[in-house]
Amino acid sequence: MLFGDLVFHYVIGRALAESHPSKDLEHCINRRQVKHKCTACGDICPEGVYSGVGCKEADFIRCINCNLCVAACPTRCIASSATNAASYLRVLKAPEETILIASKPYGGNAHLKVDPFAILPWEYLACISLRKKVVFLTEGLPETTPQADGVWQKTLESLVLFWGKERFHQRFRFSKGPEAEEEIRQEIGRRELFKKADEGLRSKLSAYAPSESMMDGALYRRLLKDLLAANDSGSFGWMVPMIAPACQGCGVCEKLCPQDALAVKKEGERSRVVFYPFRCNSCGLCVKTCIHHAVDGFGVARIRRLDPMLLFDSGVDGAGA
Repeated sequence: MLFGDLVFHYVIGRALAESHPSKDLEHCINRRQVKHKCTACGDICPEGVYSGVGCKEADFIRCINCNLCVAACPTRCIASSATNAASYLRVLKAPEETILIASKPYGGNAHLKVDPFAILPWEYLACISLRKKVVFLTEGLPETTPQADGVWQKTLESLVLFWGKERFHQRFRFSKGPEAEEEIRQEIGRRELFKKADEGLRSKLSAYAPSESMMDGALYRRLLKDLLAANDSGSFGWMVPMIAPACQGCGVCEKLCPQDALAVKKEGERSRVVFYPFRCNSCGLCVKTCIHHAVDGFGVARIRRLDPMLLFDSGVDGAGA
């Protein structure tokens, strides 16, 4: 079964006793370049876990397992703690049609309780919403910091971009609580009707199992890629680098990309830039470091699948994204 494999390889493989996030420095922006230092994890951490130049040092004895750093990291090089990852993955296999997400102080029932909502990667919420509706229960929400509010706002913006405004409101909504719980109780009687269809989807994805070292962003984008391959509900919005004709095919963007989302292919004088959308976090490092200023920001592409895309071909007139 797909979700049994996910829990085993991703949670057990990363040590079941782990009670704090873990950082993969190899995929950190600051490991690939030194000019544009990123301190996102240090800026949002309420306990000062991350320190040093470029937040390369981490004192996890201080960590309270809030996991805010996971969602704040622009390259998704920080993985959730094993306890959080296990609870996230359990939600993905919940049989109900509507998923309830609440804050930890909420006194009622919910599939997932987190503080704050900002710790949830948008890719994870996108995976859930492709198969189910999501209700955020706002009763008892604790006060948050401006940094956490900023991350949550970006998460919602990414989901609106992915779905489009109208479909976003069809998949996500906010509720105080009791009425949403009543909807779940009404669904229980219909569970067998959609359980069969859900098992069909799991069967299609049964070969998927992430490596033990896969970070959260990569895990959920890989799963999102597979879910979109089995989905036939129209196109979705995705941020894509815009490559201008000034591109020389030098390969700097390919070498510096923390997630290997760009590949430059040379054939004599001809160069092509291939983009792997399911790997990209839109961190913007390619824009900042292109020596020819040929990566002209990001634009929104409408996609049905997260398959490789040809962004630039110097042998084609008017080449560019």
